[in-house]
Amino acid sequence: MAHLVNKLVLFLLSCTCFIFLFTSSVSAQPLIEKKISITAENKTVQEILSLIETQGGFTFAYTAGVVNDGKKISVTKKNATVREVLDIIFENTVAYKERNKHIILIKLAPSTSTEISKIHGYIIDALSGEKIPNTSIYEKKTRLSAISDKYGHYILTIKDKEQKLILFVNKANYKDTVIYIKQKGNTLYNITLYPEENNVVTLQTDTLPPQQNDDSINMVENLSLVRLLINDLQQVHVENIKDTLHHKFQVSLLPYIGTNHSLSAITVNDYSLNLIAGYNMGTTKLEVGGFLNIDRNNVSYWQFAGFGNLNGGSITGGQFAGFFNYNGQQSNGLSAAGFCNVFNKYQSGVQLAGFTNVCLDSSKVLLHQVLLIL
Repeated sequence: MAHLVNKLVLFLLSCTCFIFLFTSSVSAQPLIEKKISITAENKTVQEILSLIETQGGFTFAYTAGVVNDGKKISVTKKNATVREVLDIIFENTVAYKERNKHIILIKLAPSTSTEISKIHGYIIDALSGEKIPNTSIYEKKTRLSAISDKYGHYILTIKDKEQKLILFVNKANYKDTVIYIKQKGNTLYNITLYPEENNVVTLQTDTLPPQQNDDSINMVENLSLVRLLINDLQQVHVENIKDTLHHKFQVSLLPYIGTNHSLSAITVNDYSLNLIAGYNMGTTKLEVGGFLNIDRNNVSYWQFAGFGNLNGGSITGGQFAGFFNYNGQQSNGLSAAGFCNVFNKYQSGVQLAGFTNVCLDSSKVLLHQVLLIL
């Protein structure tokens, strides 16, 4: 009996140690984000790297030619991340990778006008100096975007030919910020954000229509089906970005794979083609979906889906789905579905369904419903 108890205790201890080691490795802070303070006057790069290794408790690994042995520089940084210090030393000529207790330094080849390059840096609170996570950074023309990680660092990958960029930086409870960058090759750019005061009105462009009900938009965003289909990047953009983008045409395979990239949720399109499923702010002329159309706001004129249309706003025109239509606001026109139509607000037009039509605000049905039992 005692032998079995000892085995059980050893088994439990082994499991506990494994769980501890696993969670520690998962939650461990990256070496590149460790905080250090360094003062080096007229030192070689190798000498400065040695000082960083001593403070950080790791080693650098690099091949010949990465470090200029004869170059002497001066660096003074207090309570800065290892990445910030390395950016000063190498001036965007070296990339960093981590492996165990090593930071590997990799020499970057000079970029050409056809190669991909990166803009990177930290998002910093102007008052506290703290790094800000989950901040949206995007460029309207290319529709490329990024978010800052939990350490406040962001990387925006772009084409070198886009050398003059206007970046929009948005974070909930912070003032919207616009940055103009003359970009050439890899560029380091730290961005400072100011907290938004309650009495400050921020100028907005391309804002939502005045009739929009935010509750209906929030309802669509919080549905389990929508959460399953969209990625984390889209969700962060929805929380941060107040502006609405407009494009003539978009095509997508899934909500996060399309011509609007991860900005689809804040984009209104004239024409929208969703091969399987799409997730947009709205549509003004025509939307076709192989399986599912999801629009956070209003849809007008024509909407077709193989399975369902899910709209947070209203529908004006014709709406057709193989199984269901849902509209968070009113219906103005014709809605036809194989199974059911559901509306949050009043209906003005004709509703055709294989099973049922439901108006959650039934006191405001303006015209008539037609129920077709198949």
